[in-house]
Amino acid sequence: ATSDPFDEDCLYLNIWTPHTLLPSTSTGYPVMLWMHGGGLQEGSSTQIIYDGLSWRNAAILANKSFILVSINYRLNVFGFFAQSALIDDNGQTIANRTFSDQLMAMKWIQDNIGYFGGDKNKVTLAGQSRGSQSVCIHIISPLSVDLFHPAILESGFCDATSYMHDK
Repeated sequence: ATSDPFDEDCLYLNIWTPHTLLPSTSTGYPVMLWMHGGGLQEGSSTQIIYDGLSWRNAAILANKSFILVSINYRLNVFGFFAQSALIDDNGQTIANRTFSDQLMAMKWIQDNIGYFGGDKNKVTLAGQSRGSQSVCIHIISPLSVDLFHPAILESGFCDATSYMHDK
């Protein structure tokens, strides 16, 4: 359990950009979209271990600047509430708000990252622990096609079957 506040009002994202502007001939900085861990039960992109400022500064020092976007999404019962009224005509659950929230953030990045100097064609999806499991689900989801290209899975495994079936 966590002592951090838990609130359904969570659909925010954080964007860290390099200090320097790119030349006008550039298509933009590469982008890394970060999904936090926490067992899909708790966690937040604002936790100190996910502070994008330190990641950005390390990238600048290595002359490998990129834009970091970290997102929040509904978790626990707010993200996975299920009941028979939330089943479509094909018998599939329609109540997986966690992955819908992540998908919405990925689409927002495609539509808006250019305003922050990012290249929407160079989005890397990355996650840690259960965040990496979310990344895995987006790798195999037809809904996520063309929203990102490479993916990084840290300390997680790519076994998405438990989230692909109605429980």
